[in-house]
Amino acid sequence: MWVTSAAARARKGICWISWNGVDEDCDGVDFNGMSCAEDAAEDALAYISYYSWNVSDSTGNMTLASWAITNQILYVDYESGKAVNVERDGESSTELAISMDTFIQMNQQNQPFYLDFDVLGGTYVENCYGYVPWMDLKFQGEISIAVNGNTVDSTVKMSAAWDGLIQDDMVLDSGCNLSTLSFIWDYLYGQGYIPYSNLLGFIDNSYQETADALADVIESEVKWFIDYECGQ
Repeated sequence: MWVTSAAARARKGICWISWNGVDEDCDGVDFNGMSCAEDAAEDALAYISYYSWNVSDSTGNMTLASWAITNQILYVDYESGKAVNVERDGESSTELAISMDTFIQMNQQNQPFYLDFDVLGGTYVENCYGYVPWMDLKFQGEISIAVNGNTVDSTVKMSAAWDGLIQDDMVLDSGCNLSTLSFIWDYLYGQGYIPYSNLLGFIDNSYQETADALADVIESEVKWFIDYECGQ
C-alpha cells in the first residue's frame, strides 16, 4: 500500500487516532502524540497557574555593600485554548516541538516583595517594597515520547525566553528614595564593588533565575501529565 509522508497526510486532513489499531500516519506507532501532548501541556499549565509559588530570596554582598530581595511570590496565568502549540519535529508523532505563552507577576500591590540595600554596615540603608505587574513570558522546548505497548514515557526539555526587565515594568513604593539609591548603586558599580550595573540589573537577574526555575517546574509537570494522560 502506498503511504504519503506524515506531513502530506496532515495537509490532506487525515485524522490520527491513538490506540485504534491503525497507524494512520505510518510513523510506526498507533499514537497521536501531537494532539495528546498539547492537551496534557495545557492541563499542566492549569495546574501550575492554580497556585502561587514562593521564590527563593535573592541576596548578594561585596566589600562595601549588601543587597537582598525577599518575600517574593510568583503568580502564573495563561489564556486557555491559545497558550500551547505543539508541532512535529520531523515526521514522527513522538518527536515534538512545543511552545507555551504564559503571563507572570511577581508579588502584588497588597503583598509586595522587600528590597533592602545597605552600604558600609548601615551608613546608608534603603528599604523598599514593590511588585512587578503581569508580563508575557514564553517557554520553548522539545518533547520525546517513548511508546511501549499502550504506555508512554516522555522526556521534556523547556527553556524560558526571558527578554529582560525595563524600569517601567517595576513598581516600587513612593517612599523608596530611588534616585539616591540609583546614584549610590551606580557609583559602587563604577568602583567595582557591585556586580550589576544598576538596581534594575539586580532585579532582572533575580527574575531570570525565577524564569529558569519555572521552566524546570513546567518540564516536570508536562512530563507527568503526558505520561498519565497519553497512555491507553
